[in-house]
This record gives sequence, structure tokens and C-alpha cells, in this order.
Amino acid sequence: MADCTPQAGRSRLFPEVASAPLRVVVVLSGQDTGPRWLAESLHALCDCEFLQLTWCSTDLAPAPDSHGTGAFDRYLRWDQAIAGPLRQILQPAPLLPTGAALQRVDGITLAAGRTAATDTLLKLLDDLQPDLLLLVGLPPPDGRFARAARFGAWTLESDAMSSLRCGSWMLEDFRAGHSSATTGLRVHDSQADAWILLEPGEISVAQISFTRHRAYQLQKVPAQLTRALRRLANGQIRRQTPAQSGFRPGALGTLLLGLRVLARGVRRHLGRPFLREHWHIAVRRAAQPLDPARPTPGSLRRLRPPRGWFWADPAPWRHEGRDFVLVEAYDYATGRGEIQALELDGQLDVAATHTVLRQPHHLSYPHLLHWQGRTFLVVESALAGRVDLWNCEHFPNRWTHSVTLLHGWRMVDPTLFERDGRWWMFACVAETPFDDEGREWNELFLFHAPSPAGPWQPHAQNPVCTDVRRARPAGPVFEHTGRLIRPGQDCAAEYGRAIVFHEIVTLTPDQYQERPLGVLEPDWAPGLRGCHTYARHADLDVLDGKYLASRWST
Repeated sequence: MADCTPQAGRSRLFPEVASAPLRVVVVLSGQDTGPRWLAESLHALCDCEFLQLTWCSTDLAPAPDSHGTGAFDRYLRWDQAIAGPLRQILQPAPLLPTGAALQRVDGITLAAGRTAATDTLLKLLDDLQPDLLLLVGLPPPDGRFARAARFGAWTLESDAMSSLRCGSWMLEDFRAGHSSATTGLRVHDSQADAWILLEPGEISVAQISFTRHRAYQLQKVPAQLTRALRRLANGQIRRQTPAQSGFRPGALGTLLLGLRVLARGVRRHLGRPFLREHWHIAVRRAAQPLDPARPTPGSLRRLRPPRGWFWADPAPWRHEGRDFVLVEAYDYATGRGEIQALELDGQLDVAATHTVLRQPHHLSYPHLLHWQGRTFLVVESALAGRVDLWNCEHFPNRWTHSVTLLHGWRMVDPTLFERDGRWWMFACVAETPFDDEGREWNELFLFHAPSPAGPWQPHAQNPVCTDVRRARPAGPVFEHTGRLIRPGQDCAAEYGRAIVFHEIVTLTPDQYQERPLGVLEPDWAPGLRGCHTYARHADLDVLDGKYLASRWST
């Protein structure tokens, strides 16, 4: 668990807050423990230098019962039992952070495990003059409490204290089997007298386990809470949308839900134990890049990897008149990727294979750039928690580490480009204290610097995109008829299903805006289930494609 000291040794994801600290009073029910996502959310507040916190506990209302006996509660217990490692996000944990400063009012310790009467609490709030009340495990407050803070009160959803029922409001999208759903930090806003989603975003919907679906969202709440408070402290417009009302099915509804999930499981996994995802790449020569509004690649030459490997994330490069494609080469035997360079002959066949980078951890998404007459390489090394810049000593197989650009986070698919004399970097970031099983799909961050070597600064609007249907980078940014185009992945139904091309409309250190133009569906070759990278250099276009192949053949 986090303690009440600022984080160190990590690159900043957001600009510093210049205003005075936001005074926040956190009011807990008399319950000492809650689900771990909630505990981590409260502990994360201590890392925020822009907050002045007061912790309080009260018995104004009992915490919700987490041991219901209804059919739906029994379903939730069974579902948690089969949810795998993600169920840790819902497991009980101490709510009060280690080292949290305690305040005493009229001899009453305001901390978890003690209580304060209503009048005493109101007197405390009158003395503190808070900017915001954050109520946890309590019903939405009446007017006296709402008026006690400048921005009123945010009350976390009613079942937030329950390790069993927390996040039940997300059931409808799971029950309906949608591929994606709008979620966020669900709170009751006393000033609007309505339930809202703060920091909303589109996430993929788990199809078999409701616990996993809830966990995908709830693991993001620590970051969403601090983001929302940061915007409040900065005087920025809040990101919010109305929240849907939750419901709990009765016995018949729970039975129908179970049958529906069972049918999904059969359809989704029938035959899958004998198959695995397999990627390879396709190339073509073309005078012009793909039209991002109507992406039709036409005739492509497929390059098949050797048995036991797949090739993905292609990055073409022409060096001294020779054509290469750098790829993530994934070894099924070790479960780890490395970067290889495929040298192509005149017919676009693989003439030679060179090892570019091999590390003790997984590598993928090679990204090449030319700067000051030299060639540099950036790769994804999310498991190492950093983004490095590599300098080419001899192309394609000798590289030396130049500088670490960003560190301290799991950052995937870092994509650099230069525009108007400034350098920019897109990357999806796992801003969560939990192991999210590599699902850094729906939150795109942007950074800028005077050169590829840095120093890199976070964009004022981070994250600039929170949508699993288009956020994750899908190849280098490129120009087409004077427009700046960003390829992004559609990972809603499954990882790397399709490529969405966006026009970058506004790009400054303070503002970012893009609009979708067209989608490259995985229909340009027979049997495709996905494609998630498009890249171009000189006259060479490359794509990758995903298939289901037998385990024997891979």
C-alpha cells in the first residue's frame, strides 16, 4: 500500500499544479477496510502535492452489508472465484493510508475506527473551510454538508465499501454483451444533485466474467480520482458525463444472466484450446500512402515467419539503397519478443534476418527516426517501465543506448514525430497500481520536447484520448495531402482488431484535438482476425495481420 509521501523516480504524466493546494476533507464511514481499489484510491491522494487532506470517520450511516444472501450475491461470489488474478482488485484492504496525519477536534480523533457526531463534524467543516468533501461509504449528503464546501460533496457509489457488490452499476453493459462501455469514477455530485461519471472513457467489456469487467474499470479509479481533483485544483473544466443507474436482478434475472454468459463462453472458446493468435506481416510498393479516409491496401505480399515465431509491429526503413522491415519477433517457446530486421530483396521476399535488439524482457513496436543526420530507434519496453532512445552505430544490427526518455510507468507503443520544430510522443500508459494483464489500450498520453532526446514534458490535456476503440497507437504519424494522420487501434472487441486513422486537427502544448477519418478493417486477406500496425518509409508500405493458427503449427 502507498504511504503519505510524494512519488519519486517517475516521469510526470501531467503538468505541475500552480495554484494553492485544494483543501479536501475525506469522510469515511466507520468501516476500517474496503475493496483494494478503493484503498488504493484513498492512498493515492497522499501522493498529490496539490491536495491538503483531512481524514475523518463518522457513524452517520452504516456501511453496506457485503454478505447478502440473494441469488445475485451468490452469483457474484461464484464469479469472483473464477475471475483469476484480477479478483485481487476487489479483495479487502485497510482504507486509511499509513502515516496519514490525524486531526483532533474536541478530543475526538478523526481517523478510521473513531466516530464524530453530526454537529461535531459540521463544526469541523466550518473551521476547515474545505474546497471539497469526499464521502465514502455514506449516502449523498443533505444541504448542510453540501454547503459546507466550496465545490460541494462527491459521494462514491453506494456499494463502494463492499468487496462483493462494488461496481454493480456496470452490470447492464456486461449483461447485454456490448463490446465496449462508457465508464468512469461514479460519484454523486451534490451541487448538481445527480450521479455522474468523472473522467469518463470507453473500455472493453469482458464477456465471460462480470468480476473481470468490473475490475478493468475499478483498477483505474485511483488515477481517475486524482485526475478529477487535479482538474478542480487547476480550475479546468471537469470531464464528466451522466451516470447510468444500476440495478440488481432477482432470482430469475440472475438465472437468465448465467445462461447467457454460459452460451457466450461456449461460442467464444469452442476450439480455442487448440489454437493461438498468430501474426505475420504484408508489404507492398506504392507511390502514395494509404488514403486514411478510404484505406484499401490492394495487393500485398505476405511474409511468413519461421515456425515457432510470429512477426508483428512492422517498421520499414531504407538504408543505403537496401530495404528493411524491423519487426517484433515473438518466440512462442520463451513467451518473449525481440526486435529483428528483415532485409528484403527486389521481389519483396526476405533475403536475410538480423537481430537488432534482444533484452531479458519483452520488446516490441520498433519505431525508427532520423535526427541530426543519424538514425535512432525507440521500442516498447513496458515491462522494464521505461522508454529508451537507441543510437545506430551500424545498421541494422548494432545499437547503443543513448538516453532514457520516460521512466517509472508501463508505457506501450511510444510513437515519436516532429512538427513545426517541436517533437511529440504518443504512448498508452498503465496509470494503475495493479497488474492489468497488459491492457494498456484505452488511455493515450501525449508528451512534447525540443528534441527526441528530451526533456519530455506532459501535455496539459493528458490523457488526450480515453477510448479503447481508437486510443492505442497503430504505427507512425504520417502526412497525407497536407494533413497529419495518427493511426490508432480498435481494441474493443479484441486486442488489435482494426486500425482507425485520425486527422490531428490541433496540436499545441496546451491543446489537442483529432477526428476519426476511416477504418482499415481486417478484411484485406482471407482469414484475418485483426490488424494493428500500418507504417510507411520511402515507397514501402507494411501492415501486420492476426490469424488463429493451430498450436502444432506455431
